[in-house]
Amino acid sequence: LKLKHYTETVDKNSPEIQLLNPEQLSNGYFAEIGFVGDSNVGTLPGPKTVWSVDGNSTLSPATPVTLTFTNDKGLVFKRTFSVDNDYMFTVSDTVQNTGGTAVSLFNYGRVARFDKPAVASTYVLHEGLIGVTGSEGLQ
Repeated sequence: LKLKHYTETVDKNSPEIQLLNPEQLSNGYFAEIGFVGDSNVGTLPGPKTVWSVDGNSTLSPATPVTLTFTNDKGLVFKRTFSVDNDYMFTVSDTVQNTGGTAVSLFNYGRVARFDKPAVASTYVLHEGLIGVTGSEGLQ
């Protein structure tokens, strides 16, 4: 995922800012959203799930994209992606139970990065408590 019109430096030839990379790359940097549940929920969508596009397939600020996956127990998962003009993504999930058994599901999200990000060579870091003793330190 690269940000159009946003570059790494003010130089006009600077590369666009790259936010996300596939998990398989050595510098993988990705977001994952998924579900966990009881043993009776069937196959849950995961990173390798093949979803179907429900309607529009082009994501833009005016047009969200909805993906659908139906598992072996009658659970219909719908995931809608939307983005605004400032690259703020919103991901919404709904699950419809069309099977005959009640299920318990929990959703989760994580952002993972596999490489060490570039940081300045000097920085200040404080770990621990800061405290004052007596009333003079509180002025």
